[in-house]
Parts: sequence; C-alpha cells; structure tokens
Amino acid sequence: MDFSTFAQDGFDSKKWINDSIKASKSDNTESFVLSMITKLQLLTQEVNSSFEDTSSQTLVRMPRALMEIERMAKESRSLRQNLNNILQGEVVEAQELTKQCVERMSMLHGVKKKLDHCQQTLQQVVYLQQSLKRAPTVFEQGDTTEIGSEIAKMQEAIDILKDYPEQYNIFSPQVKQFESKLVNLIEADCLTALVKHQVSVAQEHLSTLQKIGKEESVVKQFLCQSISRILSVWSTGPMQTTEFSKWLPLFFSEIRDFIIAEKPYYLEVFGAEQYPIRITNLVTCIIQSLQPTFLSRLQSLMLPELVKSYTTTSQLFQYCYGELQDKLPDNEIALKKYKRTLEESIYQPYLTLQRKYETLEKNYLKEYIRQFAWIQKVSDPTQLPNLSPAMVVSISESSSQLLVTAEEALNRCIEFTDGVESQGLLAALNEVIVEFTDTVVKLIKKQSNEGLNTKATPGTADTSVVKVGLHLHQVCTSILNKLEAFEVIARNVIVSKKSLVLSKEDKVHQLLLLSTEPNNKKAAVLAQFYDSLDTLKIPLFSLSTKHIQLLSKDVETMVFNALFETIKSWLNNISKKEVWNQSTKETVEYPLDYIRSIGDYLFDLPMIILSQAPTANVNSNSESNETSPEEGSQQSRFWVDIVVRGAVDLFLQSLDQIPWLSSHGCEQLVCDIEYFKNVLAVLSDSNYPVLSDLPKLLQCDLNDYAAAMSSVECIEKAPLYRSIRVKREGPKKTSPRKDANESSPPTSPSKPHPGPGAFQVLSIANAKSD
Repeated sequence: MDFSTFAQDGFDSKKWINDSIKASKSDNTESFVLSMITKLQLLTQEVNSSFEDTSSQTLVRMPRALMEIERMAKESRSLRQNLNNILQGEVVEAQELTKQCVERMSMLHGVKKKLDHCQQTLQQVVYLQQSLKRAPTVFEQGDTTEIGSEIAKMQEAIDILKDYPEQYNIFSPQVKQFESKLVNLIEADCLTALVKHQVSVAQEHLSTLQKIGKEESVVKQFLCQSISRILSVWSTGPMQTTEFSKWLPLFFSEIRDFIIAEKPYYLEVFGAEQYPIRITNLVTCIIQSLQPTFLSRLQSLMLPELVKSYTTTSQLFQYCYGELQDKLPDNEIALKKYKRTLEESIYQPYLTLQRKYETLEKNYLKEYIRQFAWIQKVSDPTQLPNLSPAMVVSISESSSQLLVTAEEALNRCIEFTDGVESQGLLAALNEVIVEFTDTVVKLIKKQSNEGLNTKATPGTADTSVVKVGLHLHQVCTSILNKLEAFEVIARNVIVSKKSLVLSKEDKVHQLLLLSTEPNNKKAAVLAQFYDSLDTLKIPLFSLSTKHIQLLSKDVETMVFNALFETIKSWLNNISKKEVWNQSTKETVEYPLDYIRSIGDYLFDLPMIILSQAPTANVNSNSESNETSPEEGSQQSRFWVDIVVRGAVDLFLQSLDQIPWLSSHGCEQLVCDIEYFKNVLAVLSDSNYPVLSDLPKLLQCDLNDYAAAMSSVECIEKAPLYRSIRVKREGPKKTSPRKDANESSPPTSPSKPHPGPGAFQVLSIANAKSD
C-alpha cells in the first residue's frame, strides 16, 4: 500500500481509497477494507509519536541554537572589522609608497630636463662659436640666401641662451652685427627691385630678410616711395573748406584706383598669404602720411561737410575691408586683426572731432539759428524791431526750418558717431531750442514794456496786437506738435542703436568709446542712458517743451491784455457812480451803459478774433491754408472764455469797491448783473453761480440775509457776500479790497470749463437782435 501520496498538495482521499481497492485484486473487499483501516490507524499512531518526539527535542535544543547563532554573528562582525582595518592600512601604506615613488620620478624628470637643457645650451654655445668663426667666410662667398639661413639659426641659438645672461651678452652683439651687415648688403637692392617691379630679385631678398625678421623696414620704405603720386595729389588739393569737402571723395577715388592698380603686383611679389597685411600697411602708410594736414583740414570744415567727409572715408574703409574678406574668407581671427588695424588708421583723424561732437553740433546749430533775419534784428542793439505780423511769419518759417535741422542733426549723430554721442545731441538740441524760444520771449517783453497801440479806437481792441498774438500762439502750438512727433522719431532711432553700440564687436564706435574715457566708463553711462529711454520713457525734450509752454503763456497774456483793455476801461471807476447811492422810487428798466457796452463788445469778440486769426491750419496735416468753420469756432471760443473769466473777475472786484448801496442802487445792480449773466449764457458754456447768488442777496430782506447766505451756490465768494450786506446796511467806511484798475489774466472759473460744441456766429447775431 502506497502512502507516499499523502504528503502531496491537493491529496484526494476518496480517489486514494478507490485506487487502493482496485490495486489489491482481492475477492473479499470487506476484509481488505478492514485491513486497510488497521494499517492506517497504525500509521497515524506512528506519525503522532514521531511528531511528539521531534517537538520535544526541538524545544530542548532551541535555546542552545539561538545562543550559537548569536555567538557566530558576533564573531562574524569582529572578523569583518579586522579585515577592514587590515585592508585600510594596506591602502594607506600603498598610497604613501606611491606618492614617494612619484616624487622621486618627478625629481628625476626635473633633473633630466635640466641636464637636457644644459646639454642643449652647451651645444648651442659650441654651435655659435663655430658659426661666428665661419660667418666671415660665408659673407665672402656672397650667397645671401645661405647667410640668411645661418643668421636665422644663430638667432634661434641666441634665444635659447636668454636664461644665461653671461653667455647671451657675449654672443648677442656679434649676431646682431652680422644681421646689420646682411641688411646693409641687400636692403638697398631689395628696395630697388620692389620699386622697379623686379619680382624674382625682390622675392629672393625679401625671403632672406624674412628669415632674420628684418623685412618690415624695407617694405615700409617701398610703401612710402610708392605713394608719392598720392601725396602729390593731396598737396595740390584745395585748401578752402567748401571746395575741400567736395574734392575729398575724388581724392579717395584716387586711393582706390591706386590700390586696384597695385593689387596684381602685390599678389605676385608678396603672395596671396601676405597680401592682406600689405594692403593694410599700404592704407595705413597713406593715412599716416596725410595726418599733419588732414586733421587741420577736417577741423576747418563745418559740421555737415565734416560728416560728409566721414561718410566718404567710411566708403574707403568698406572697400579695403572687402579686399581683406576676399583673401581671408575662412580666417576670422586674422580678418578681425586686420580690420581693427584698418579702423584705427583710417578713422584715427576723426576721433578727436567725434569726442567733441556735442560742442560741434551745438555751435553749428546756434550759428544756424543766428542767421535768421529776425534773430539778427533782435540781437542787434542798434535795431529796435517790433513784434509785427511780418516778424511772426518769419518766426513761424524759421521754427519749421529749426525742426528740419534737428532731424538733420539726428542723422548726423547716427552717421558720425553711430549713436554713441546721442546724449550730446539731445543736450545741444535742447539748448538751441531754448535759445530760439527765449529770443521770442525778448520780443514779447519788449512789446509789453512799450505798451499797447495807443492809436487804437477807444472802446475797441488793439487788433494789431491781437493778430500778432493769435498767430504767435498758433506757432507755439505748431512747434509743440512737431517737437512731440520728432521726439518719437528720435527715441526710436536712438534706441535702435542700443544693441549695436553696446556690443563687444570690433566696431568703429568701440574706438570712440574706448578712446573717450578710461575703464570703459562711457559704455556704462550709455547703458544707463539707453535704459532710461527704453524702459523709463524719460522725455527727450522736457526743457525745450517747458520753455515753449512758458512762451505760449506769455503770448496768451499779451493777447488777453489786448482784448481785455476795453473791458477795463468800461469797468474803471464804476464804483464811484452816484446811481448806487441814489434814493429814488423810480423803477429800473434798463441796464447801465457800461454793462451794455461790455455786452456788445463781448458779442463782437468772436468775430474780432476770427478776423484776426491766422489762416494757417497748424493742427491739421492737410495742405489747405484755410481754417474750417469748426476750427475757427474752437479758436474763438478759447479766447472768449479767457476774456469772459477776466471780465467776471474784474466786475466782482469793481462791485467790492462800491462804498454803499441804496435800495435803488441794489435794484440797478441786479438789472446789470442779470443782463451780464444773459450775455455770458450766450457766449460761454461755463457756469458762473456767483452771478446767480448776487441778485438773491441784493433783493432779499436784510433780516433774511443769513438765510439767503446759507443757500448760495458759490461758497468761495463768501467774503464778497458779507461785504454786500455791509454795503446794504448804509454808508460806512469800508476798506477797499483791491484797485479795479489792477487786472491780470484770470484764473480758472469757479465752475467747469466750456463743454464741447461749436460756437456759431449766427447765434451771437440772433442773441443781439433779440
């Protein structure tokens, strides 16, 4: 009977019983089953007994096994630590040993190098002794090529002896003596061959001189002799500034033609490899030969001609640089080197003038504006010009020319300094515009000091002053608009040069930057300047704008005084009229003559302004010289509002001068105020609540005056309102507040400015007819 399957996973007892019965082949199944049960019981008892014995033995032996395991773990840890200590000690010892070996090897290597150097030095000393003895024989043979080779080898030997001054001082003078002897032997022949275009002879001698490093001297002599024709052309050139600026491009064309003519010969005699440096040497030699007179001629030029000369010089540089690019397409290092040399030689005469750009530009612009005829008249103490309409036309035309010149100055700055001197340009432009504006201010002050036109008809405005003032005010507006547009252009142009100017490449502006201030301070200042323009948006012409705005205010004052003089004459001494103190029961039917005259004048004022206003349309881009009705209405409204505000202020001052008011005087004053208020309602959109408050205070009972005061609209006029109460109480001594004759351009009205809408002359006529 097979009991081995009992220990298998997934044991099936039923299947095992059936399989056992089938495998028995017994006829008596019952007896076999009983026998099988007995065997299974015996097997069960045996297994139980074996399990109990094993469990007992395990429980007895477990503590001892745990102790053995712990002891073995401690021994393993101790063994591991001992092994680590052994290994670490061996590594440190190996490292120390290796270090000592390396130090010994380094020392031995150093000794070997010194020995080799000593050996080489001794060999060179022996070689020099032998070569110097042999040199006279070689010179006697006359083979300059061999002589050059021998001297070149001796030069190499001398270089090795530099660390040994004693030996070097012995041999160096002797070698230099032979160098000089060889140079004297072949330099003249080499120069003659170069001048006469004897290519083979020149190349042989140049090769010999190149071996000993002495070829540059003869090449320089050749270049100086070859440019004699160029120098002859220069010496015969015109000395006058205007002719010189026109002649300079022709001279530079001569230089280009000369380079083109010499190019094949240079390529043949010097070779393509040395051609770039020889062309650079040629151009440098030409410019240096011109230096004594070139700079003096440049200094005598006016700034525009100087910039044109600079542009012409730049064209010469571009041509020469193009020649270098053709021969050095892949050698960027050599190309940059030769380019830098060309820049320094060609642009050197201009550097001094570029550093003085701000002064040059300022002097040129000031001289330019001082050529204006009207400025010459103002500046001449023997002449006393008046601010006439013709003078204003000249000012208008010259202001346009000034802004055109400012654009030209911006272009000059970019062309001449590549934007490096932008700060100087802005400073010069601001100073010149301020001088231009201040000259106009002198004329206005002279006009004010001489007073208004005494020939003007009484009761009418001085139209000549009004006409001049209106035109001049329009000129100020035009200048401000054009200056604002120019500022946008200037800012964009200057900022566009930021990356170029602050770059590290070999540019012409870098020569100017580095030659201006040490430690590249100019570049740091420029970086801050560009940041202020690009990020902070700092105004470029704030000083000029402020002066023009102040000029505009002075013009407004002049026009206001001319327009307001008539109103002043009518309001003069109205406080002394007897009507204010009369005691009569007559009914007041009409306003007094003074206020009706003021009303008639104010109704005529828009037409006066329109008739004297300039026809030029400064706020429009159209070419038309006619002012549209809407623009004319806006212009007249601007000045009418100024005069109306002044009239109200002076009227209130005059009322405050009245000593006392009778009932009839109050009634008359209310009539005058109501008429004045109706006139202003037609002429202006501004609200003057004080003219609504005064009739209430003049008509109310004195016992109710406090209540009336509490309901006024214009609280800031409370002192006047209290004065009115005192005047109504009867004749008392009052202290005048201010002389009615003293007037000034009015301040802003107590209520809002005029609103939008075109003022039509027709409405004025209708109002007058009503």
